[in-house]
This record gives sequence, C-alpha cells and structure tokens, in this order.
Amino acid sequence: MRLKYVCFLSMLLFAMPIESKANDNIGQSFSDSLLKEANQLFMVDSLELAINTANKVLDISGIEQNINPRAGASFLLGQIYTYMGQFDSSIHYFSKADTLFSRLHDTLKLGETNARLGYIYRRQEMNEIALQYYKNTLNFITQVNSPFWYGFVNDHLGHIYLVKGNYYLALEHFQDAIQAFKKLDNLMNVGSEYNAMGLIYRKTHDKEKEKQAYLDAIAILTTIDESVYLAEAYCNLSEVYLEEGFVEEGFEMLEKSKQVYLSIDYPLGLCSYYMVKAYYYDNLIPPDNLKVVDFATKGAEIALEYESYQQYADACSYIGRAYLRINQLDKACEILEKGKNTAEKYGYLLELEKILKSLSEVYKKLNNPAKALILLEQHLILKDSLSGEEKIKEFTNLDLSFRFKQKQFSDSIQQVQQKNKLIFQHEKEIQIQQLRQIILWVALFAVSIVVFLIIRSSRKRKVQNMMLDEKNKVINQALQEKEILLKEIHHRVKNNFQTISSLLELQSKEVVDKQAINSIEEGQSRIRSMALIHQKLYQGNDISVIAMQDYLELLSKQIVYSYSLTKLDIKLNANNIELDIDTSIPLGLILNELISNSCKYAFKQDEQGTLNIEITKQNNDSYLLTLRDSGPGLPEGTDPMLVKSLGLRLVARLSRQLQGKFEYGYDKGGVFKITFKDRKQRKMLE
Repeated sequence: MRLKYVCFLSMLLFAMPIESKANDNIGQSFSDSLLKEANQLFMVDSLELAINTANKVLDISGIEQNINPRAGASFLLGQIYTYMGQFDSSIHYFSKADTLFSRLHDTLKLGETNARLGYIYRRQEMNEIALQYYKNTLNFITQVNSPFWYGFVNDHLGHIYLVKGNYYLALEHFQDAIQAFKKLDNLMNVGSEYNAMGLIYRKTHDKEKEKQAYLDAIAILTTIDESVYLAEAYCNLSEVYLEEGFVEEGFEMLEKSKQVYLSIDYPLGLCSYYMVKAYYYDNLIPPDNLKVVDFATKGAEIALEYESYQQYADACSYIGRAYLRINQLDKACEILEKGKNTAEKYGYLLELEKILKSLSEVYKKLNNPAKALILLEQHLILKDSLSGEEKIKEFTNLDLSFRFKQKQFSDSIQQVQQKNKLIFQHEKEIQIQQLRQIILWVALFAVSIVVFLIIRSSRKRKVQNMMLDEKNKVINQALQEKEILLKEIHHRVKNNFQTISSLLELQSKEVVDKQAINSIEEGQSRIRSMALIHQKLYQGNDISVIAMQDYLELLSKQIVYSYSLTKLDIKLNANNIELDIDTSIPLGLILNELISNSCKYAFKQDEQGTLNIEITKQNNDSYLLTLRDSGPGLPEGTDPMLVKSLGLRLVARLSRQLQGKFEYGYDKGGVFKITFKDRKQRKMLE
C-alpha cells in the first residue's frame, strides 16, 4: 500500500567506485597504477574501458604475485557489474574479492564486500541470503569505526525483518541505524529511518507514534532537497489522516507526495499514490469497489513494470477483495492466486496473511470448502506468528528502552552541564579579570600594528598607483596608435577600391560591346559596395563593426541614383544591427546584387514603386535579410538557384559562405530572404 523502501544511498554506493587498499601504495607496481586508472574510468562512466583495464590488473598482478591490486580489481569489477545490473558477474567478482581481502586481513574491506553482496541478493528478492551477508558485515564493521557502514547495514536488516514481520528486530536495527546516521549528520537517511519506524508502529497499531514518526521525518527532510523519502513520508501521513477521518488533510498530503514523485522523476512512487487511493475507497462504508479495482490495478501495473513485488502482492490483495465483494469470483480467484504466489515466492508474510483470508472466502463461495479450510488455517497460523502477545510485549519493551535511553542521554548531558556550570563559575570570574587586562594590552598592540600597516600600505599603494598610471599611459598610447593605423588602412583600402573602379570606368570607354560594358558596370557597383564598408569603418568611432542602418541608406541611394529611379520609395529597417567586417563585406555584395536586380528589372524610370529592405536578429541568434519590391518578380516557376544570372549565383554562393540559406518567393512583388550568421556564430560551428 505504501512505498516500500528504496535505498537510494545504496544506488549511490554502487555508482561510486571506492579504491582498494592497493591504491594506498601508488607506484609500488605497474598493476597498482593500472588499478587507479580503472577506478578513474569507472568514475567517468567509461564502463567498457574500466572492465578491460581491471582485467589487465588481474592478469598482471597474478604475474607479479601481488594480492593487493588483484583484490582491488576484483572489488571494482563487482561494483561495475552491479552498476550494470549483471548480478551473476558481480557476485562472482565480489566473492573473489572476499577471499583475497581475507588473506590480507582487511576487516573494513571485508565488511564492504559482504554489504555489497547482501545488497545484490536483496535486489533479487533473495532476503535469506542477503540476511546472512549483512550479519557478516556487522561482525566485521563492529571491529572498526565506520558509522556509515554500520548505519547502512542496520537499515537494510531492519527492512528485511519488517518484511518478515519480526517487528522487534526491525525496530532494533532501525534504532541503531538512526544513531549511526545522526553521528554523520546524514539528515536524508535519518528521515528515511523515521519513515520506516512509522511503518512498524502502524503494524503494532500505535497510531500516535506512527503519525509522530512521519511528522518527524517531514520536519527533517523538508530542510534538504526533495527526495523519495519526503514523498514517502507525505504518502504515509496521508493514509493516517484518512484513517482518522480527516479526508481533506489526507488528500492534501497525498497530492504533495505526488508532486514530489513527479519533480524527482520517480515513477514507482506513483504506485504508492494509487494504492493509498485504493485503500481509501476500500474502507468506505460501503466500499467503492470499482474505484478500488481501478486504482489498485494502476498500482499493480507500475509495481510489475519496476519489479516491486511486495507492492504488487499488496495490490492483488485489494483487487481480489473488491471482486469478491461484487461476486466476480473467477476474477477474484485469479488475481488473489497471483498475489499469493508472489508473496510466497519472495517471503512477503504480511501481504500473504491478508491474501490467504480473502482467498479462503472466495473458495468457500465457489463451493470448495476443503480448499477454503486449508487456506483459512494457513491464514490463522500466519496471523498468530506475526502478532503474538509475546512479540508485541518484546517490541513495546524495546521501544520504551529506546526512548528511555534517548531521555537518559539527554538528562546526563544536562547534569554534566549543571555540574560544569557550578565548578567553573568562580574560575570564570577570575578569568574575566585576567582577560580584560590581556584584551587591553592586545588592543594597544593591535592598534599600533594597524597604524604601522596603514602607513606602510599607503606608501606602497602610492608607488603602485604611480607605476600603474605610467603603464596605462603606455597602453592607451599604443591603442590609439593601433586604432589610427587601422583607420588609415581602411582609408587606403577604400581609395584603392575607388582607383580600381575608376580604371574600370576608363577601360569601359574603349569597349564597344554593350554586354561587356554592362559587366564592367556591375563589377564597379560591387567594388563600390565593398569600398563603402571600408569608408564607414574609417569614418566611424568603432572600427570593429558596421552599423547596418547607415550602410543600407548609403548603398541603396548610391545604386538607385545610378539607375535614375526618382520615384522609387525606399523603406529601410536595420536599427541596432551591427556586424563585423568579415560578415559585412559578403552581405554588402548580396545587398548590391539584390538592390541592383530590383532596380534593373522591377521598376521603370517614370513609375512609382516601393523597395523594402529589413535586417532582423532571430531567436536562435542568426540574422534574416528580407528584400521586397513591388515589381513583377521572377517568371513563374523559376528556381533562383538554377538561373544562369551571375548576380543570383553570386548571392547563393555568398549565402553559403555566411552559413546561411537563400530563398525566393512572390507576394505582390518579389521577396528575397537570406538567413545568415555572423563571424562569432560561424566559428562556433567550425
């Protein structure tokens, strides 16, 4: 019904390599250094390389007859295969490591190895074998000071005994785990233990202690990041509220648990959410059987998907009872038998006890009294073993003993504090007098030192500031000279472009062929567009970028004027767009071609026309150039990428140079769109 314990601490353990004792002597042998490398590979999730390297350690350490790295490599391989879910392989290597650590008399590593073997068998629902390995771990760990492993193993033992219905031993181990985790200030696991103790109090019908345990867990766990334990505490507390008749508070806690499960992406937690819903509708008078079946079925599906067989058996119990109440006996029998088989296979005695009772009633209604009687007897025997008076008495004594020890510990601290207060009260008064004298002399000495340091620091700072000022002057002068030089270069480049343009113009006067003259004039136009960029750099305050709004205004006027289009209405929009020179030159050539193309083919000299040019920045940090004219556009069906026109081919090539895309469309005139990237974006893609 509730979320059965999932130890995230354990998952972290097996995802994090812990180097063997061999690594304390790095440099001792080649196998030692290889083992260190294998551990590092595991830490960065290079599992295949880590396995290969660890196997090399096994081979080489055998030749060197060096046990230390061989034990460490076996231990590491056990960790890796556990992390990968290949439990047969992990058991093989941990068993090998166990033998080698025994030869080395490494008690701590023997404890860790047995703890991991216990964890693997528990993951496979083989609790009896896991129990033995955890007991071995306690024997080793009690010989060394290791609070973490002591808390870890006691926590797992508590949950195994909880499943077996031995509440006395479960509570004892949970109490030991709490003490260990408190020493480590491990709040997450302390909160987890309170959750587990709440489950025990529920089984022993102590509602007040159960509720307080969950409230204690929530108080601790809300001080740290959201975790599965916090969601579990909310879910458990919701069930307590529902049992007490506080439905609104119960569902509020249940929704809180759901939100935490979703926020930490833990789907198995939703199984608990659905099972609490099933529990609520199962306990209504009369029960809402259809809703019980609906919610419990959802819980069962999730439990099977994530192999949580205890929750699956619990869900089968609810579904079977609901079918029994509405006389769908075949369905009840089928689902209860599945739950019974699961509970028997994995040793879930609490769930088995409930299933046996319901199944006995089903067979009784199916006119099979012999089978019903056998199941009822099994139910009664199991119920007696789980809730005998002696066990409850032992449990109560242990619980009272734990609380008395906690109170006794607190009282002893108070007594020591009171005694110390009386003993040191007189000494404290004497120390205060002595302290005042010492403080006075220390203060005088400190003041003199501070004054000396201030004077010294002031003089030193003054010298440093003078040196800094001199360096800044030299740097600023060099920067000014560099800026002047760059401006001069741009000025000369612009002049050279103009010279080339003039030479082309002179040359064209000797050419008779009209097509050749047109080609020369187009070349001049392209040169002027590049010269205009260098002119803007020379004239501007910032020689690293071109303000595209000013450039568009000069370029468009220059081209339109050359075609004598006096009635053309030009609308430009490139405000706040500044581009580097490596982007501006090819973009200027693209603009020159597109504007010239529109002036040449879209407009006549005596007609009104509009030309819209816009450059905008897109959400993905690229840029979009859009040119629209009111002309007839390209002939229908024309692909601008396939035309033989040098201008459009040049536009397409320059677009690719800017890692952009060239598109053409028609919307009451020709529409040319160029997406492109600036120099910084292009470098990121290289």
